[in-house]
Amino acid sequence: MNSIATAARRASTRASSAHPHLPSPRLVIARRSSTKTFTSRRHALPPSSTSTSTKKKVVLEPVTYSFGGDGSNNNNNNNNGGGGGGGGGDDGGSGKNEPGDNGEFSGKGIPGVAAVVGAWMLLTSEFAGRVEADPNFTFKIGAELLNDTAIILFVNAVARKDRFFEQLDQVLCHWSVAMLNDICLVCLLAPVAGVAAQRQAAAAAKAVAVGGLRARFAGLPAHMFMAGNFTLEQKFLCWCQKAVLYSVIGFCSGVLGTAAVNVMSSAKTRADPERNPPLPEYNPTLMSGLAWLLYMGIGSNTRYQMVNGVERVAFNNLPVKGAKLVSYLTRITNCFTGGTVWVWWADKIHLAKPNPLYEEYKQ
Repeated sequence: MNSIATAARRASTRASSAHPHLPSPRLVIARRSSTKTFTSRRHALPPSSTSTSTKKKVVLEPVTYSFGGDGSNNNNNNNNGGGGGGGGGDDGGSGKNEPGDNGEFSGKGIPGVAAVVGAWMLLTSEFAGRVEADPNFTFKIGAELLNDTAIILFVNAVARKDRFFEQLDQVLCHWSVAMLNDICLVCLLAPVAGVAAQRQAAAAAKAVAVGGLRARFAGLPAHMFMAGNFTLEQKFLCWCQKAVLYSVIGFCSGVLGTAAVNVMSSAKTRADPERNPPLPEYNPTLMSGLAWLLYMGIGSNTRYQMVNGVERVAFNNLPVKGAKLVSYLTRITNCFTGGTVWVWWADKIHLAKPNPLYEEYKQ
């Protein structure tokens, strides 16, 4: 302690000789206790203003948090750790103003939540953009889902008869896959506006800047019969683009839906073969996915392009109620046509194969 005080006096003497017009700095060293007396390490006030003492008494209390810093808050309490909003301590942030710091919920720091929030915001903006571009979009997608739901329930009720409720899980699986396909078929052919249109325009501009094949597919219509000054080449490329999209969707939905039905059927049969006997035939998973790939990419793509063309003519030339009636009848006809085409297609490629479980059941 004496050595520190001596060093301070020597520093004060040197400072006074170097700057005679300024008073010397003072350093008061107090004994370590719960209450410390100190002065800031700065030049003292002139004599005329030293009527009030520059000494301050500060009570040091246990520190349970820190603000900012570089992650090493080395005070007498040995609190080593980053601040909650600043430095790079073990429990601190990055020091940057991350999304959500201004009251906006982003889900940062919670596993999976940020991705879910981002996906939800994207879906809602895409849906709002389609409603803004076409005020009748909600009616169209509602009619499509309602028609397909009624057809699926009717067909399954006729085919399964008394076993309808026992096999309700398979019916729901069939319905879920069909609803997903319907939403994709309707939404991807609908024009957009607002934020969604800006997003598409930015992507198209980027594709044009890159050039090549991507540039040729930039700025295509939402469907072949969309109003606008589009060339025959652009309309054909639109059909090709949607064919690729629907082929991927068809393959994924076909594989997932068929696999789910096969797994549920096999589990029920092995658990209770007398109550849930296996069917003589089943659909192989991979082959079913390929069948749905071609069915969605070519058949569904062409039919829904035509549906959008009919609706465009109807809503442009008929009263709203008449146009909605035409739209509903067109879509329900399209649903029945699609079901008929699928039965023909599945029979043509011999999709149904002998069920191995059926042979075991007979033995």
